[in-house]
Amino acid sequence: AAQTHFAAGRLSEAAQACQQAMTADPRHAPSAHLLATIAQAGGQPDAALGLLRRVIEIDPRMAAAHADLALVLHNRNEIDAAIVHYERAIALKFDAPEIFHNLGIALASRGRLDEAVAQYERALARKPDFTAAAFNLANALRARGKIEEAVARFRQTIALQPDNLAALCNLGEALMALERLDEAAAVLR
Repeated sequence: AAQTHFAAGRLSEAAQACQQAMTADPRHAPSAHLLATIAQAGGQPDAALGLLRRVIEIDPRMAAAHADLALVLHNRNEIDAAIVHYERAIALKFDAPEIFHNLGIALASRGRLDEAVAQYERALARKPDFTAAAFNLANALRARGKIEEAVARFRQTIALQPDNLAALCNLGEALMALERLDEAAAVLR
């Protein structure tokens, strides 16, 4: 019942159904997880954080709970803790492209660019039209000094999203770094 209410956008009814299920079985991890999702959707990240930690205590192998906890921690700027839970979710076979992308962002913020590149590539392998992953991959490659590869990824980003001004500017700058000034000028017009 809780999932049905949640899918229909009836969050209070879904929360109530979760609470009833947890009254009957306080260790019902799926209900606690859905309640955490509802808390996050309702702008209550602290409640979501507590619930997600409880879910993982109940069922440490619930990959989706690790993924959601990682995102909550990431949003709180608790990057190292977020990385641990992104990696745990992936180890537990959570395979959504967004988790690889988010892990890449977290790793890049810690200066772990080679690892970030690998995660962005994993995201794109699962979802080739993932514009943000292509853009962040291009930026990470550029930061690693792999300018030619970055140019290709900036072009991929622009092919996916032609009005992406940041990608256009970054492509122009990368082309200038390669001393391909005519190409840079054409891009930056």
